[in-house]
Amino acid sequence: MKVGFLVDEFETLFMCYQKDVMNFLLAFTKHPSLAEDLIQDTFLHAYLGFDRFRKECSPKSWLLQIAKNEFFSYLRRNKKNPELVTYDPFILEITDINQTSIEDKFYQQELIQSIMDYIFSLDEPSKTILIDRIWLGKSYKLISAELNISEASAKMIFSRSRKAIKTKFKEEFNCEE
Repeated sequence: MKVGFLVDEFETLFMCYQKDVMNFLLAFTKHPSLAEDLIQDTFLHAYLGFDRFRKECSPKSWLLQIAKNEFFSYLRRNKKNPELVTYDPFILEITDINQTSIEDKFYQQELIQSIMDYIFSLDEPSKTILIDRIWLGKSYKLISAELNISEASAKMIFSRSRKAIKTKFKEEFNCEE
């Protein structure tokens, strides 16, 4: 592949998905400066591995996977700073974690990572609908237009996927109903 073509193609990818990746990272970090650092790392790793991108998933899913990995790498490097663990409303809906102790904060970090890994392992369009709805805050109308499906289908897929996640992780992590 020619370097000029690679740069142009990557620049297009960056322009298309920069906002989604930033919103995704902001949803977890709640710190704009940290999200900016992580987005730089995300796109650096994406650029360095761009020639190996096999297009088995959408470019957006690929970039959000890299962003997720950057976020958890950051958390692992900063274990002595548990206030960086976010309290995502979707996660709190699944668990009844007492957020006061350090152990609970690390438990929630493990749970968040497990749920995110599970979501990223789902097939399309479930994966995209969950990510867009939960962490990017997109409307069903916008999601359905982007995926070329009906709004009712987007709602049904989201509802069924969310229910499956709640069931799986309430059992796996012994969370109270």
